[in-house]
Amino acid sequence: MTPEEESFIYGSLLGDGCLTRSATGTPRFVFTHGASQKAYAEHKIEVLSRFGASLRRVENAGFGDTSYQGRTSCMPLFESVWDVVRRDGKKQVNPEWLSKVNPRGLAYWFMDDGSVQRNHNHNNKNRGQVYNAALHTEGFSEQENHLLSDFLSFEYGVGAQVKQTRDHFYLYIPRKSAVRLLEVVEPYLHESMAYKGVMWLD
Repeated sequence: MTPEEESFIYGSLLGDGCLTRSATGTPRFVFTHGASQKAYAEHKIEVLSRFGASLRRVENAGFGDTSYQGRTSCMPLFESVWDVVRRDGKKQVNPEWLSKVNPRGLAYWFMDDGSVQRNHNHNNKNRGQVYNAALHTEGFSEQENHLLSDFLSFEYGVGAQVKQTRDHFYLYIPRKSAVRLLEVVEPYLHESMAYKGVMWLD
């Protein structure tokens, strides 16, 4: 596995990616995106091309009427990744996993789960500037969210606050840290996801 492939795998597993086991017990990498993100899904297939990756259209998969699911072949090389991210069989954030998430991996996590709020007031001189950002980590526990928050702070200088919505938790990133996050990930954003980057409007 090349460094680029590894960073993609570990970053995406924080987002929309997952590992599953086949009937033979060998892991494969799987992801799903809605129809509006087809180009991004196709890009992921290119990244995973050495692993027999393919993309198929699926109906009513929870992302609207049509979704695109990508999956690799079942390969023993994913066993080492499984051992890192699915200890005891459950996907769980841990320090070893996060140690493998470099800026490229962070960008894939952000493209999967990140959102940015901007100033859209046409009469404001700061129109287009970033208000804040969020990483939608509701699938992780409160403890895992705190671990992710510490990781962003220590590794990238991004201050992320753990917020609760109903019974779930996510990462809220205030403006200054949101801009810092975008500066880190922007060189690695796929063109179809460039709208999430730092775009200062006139």
